[in-house]
This record gives sequence, C-alpha cells and structure tokens, in this order.
Amino acid sequence: MRKIFYGVAPLLLALNGTAFAAAPQWKISETAGEVRVTQAGASRAAVKGALLASGATLTTGPNARAVIVRGEEFVIVSPRSQLRVPEAKDAQGGLMQMIEDFGTAVFKIQKKSTPHFGVQTPYLAAVVKGTTFTVSVGEEGASVQVTQGRVDVQTLDGGASEIIEAGAIATVGASDLYQLKVEGDVSKVIRSSNAPAQGTVTASVGPPAQA
Repeated sequence: MRKIFYGVAPLLLALNGTAFAAAPQWKISETAGEVRVTQAGASRAAVKGALLASGATLTTGPNARAVIVRGEEFVIVSPRSQLRVPEAKDAQGGLMQMIEDFGTAVFKIQKKSTPHFGVQTPYLAAVVKGTTFTVSVGEEGASVQVTQGRVDVQTLDGGASEIIEAGAIATVGASDLYQLKVEGDVSKVIRSSNAPAQGTVTASVGPPAQA
C-alpha cells in the first residue's frame, strides 16, 4: 500500500510564526493560453492584475504560461503546472508560501537575512533567504535546480537536508521519499535519519492529475 507523507521539517517547526509579518498577495502579471484560477471551489479564467488570495490555485494548460508577481519577486509558471497559495493555517508560520502540485516553475525571491520563503511539493520542501531557483514536479519525483544563491532542500520529514549552491540539483524520487540526491561539483545521496526499516513502503502516489 502506498502512502503520501506530508510531514513538516523540524527547521520549519523551530521557526517562530510571529516573526513573519503578513506578506502582500501575489498578483497575476502575465498569462498566455489557458490559465485558470480556482478559489473556494469556483474556477475562472485568470485575468491580468487579479490577486491570488490564500487558498487560490493557479493551473496552466498544455500550451499556457503565467507570471505572478509580489513586489520585486516573481514566479514564472510553465505549461501543465499547478501552484497553490496555502491557507494561513497551512503556511507554517508564514514560511511555506507556495505549494507546487505538479509541473515546473521558476522562482525569483528577494534576498533577506533569514529564511523567509518556502515551496512545498508532494516529495520535498525548499526554503530560501533569497535566490533564483527552479522547482519541477512529476510522477517520478521532484527536483530543485539553483541558478543563483542557495536553497535548503529537505525531504518532507526533515530527516535529510542539504544546502544547494548555484549550478547544483537536488532530487527526491517518488519511489523513496526518505532519500535526497544531490548532483553538482560534489554529488551525494543523503538518507533521512527518520527512514523506516528496509523493506517498508515509503513511496508516494504522486502529484494530482495534470491539466
């Protein structure tokens, strides 16, 4: 029997939620092709200038793209992708500010002195102080590729983590959610300290069905 693990990394639990002020909302800056926003069960075509409130889901079709902005920060959403703005109760103290269900998105996040932005997928979590990075999610797992800056990539249970530098890629496969693979100048495989005994099923059923 397969299971999905949506554990919260210890790093996220250790951060005090009161340290994060309410962030401004993301706004749709550009769309091309079929881009839809779902909120409270109602779906509508994405419109330039529309705000993405907590709980909103942005989905791009096979030949569609979208750009969302927040001040100087932006996210470029590729075709066949889905991002969600978590509800306040699910944002883990304001740190986990985007959930990527499937597809590919490029994030450009403003630099600050402490970790202030995170992306969660069905397979891994990425936490940043400010950087440019790409997150890709598919049926086989998820990866984070860093273009600029550094990203702390973790398995969802928090038992394996690594600071990923520019030019490196971190991956967690759907077949083993407790293993973090890093490829770059130095390649390594990190096994979560929370991994169950060998032979236990640790796979995910994968992301939601794509558009």
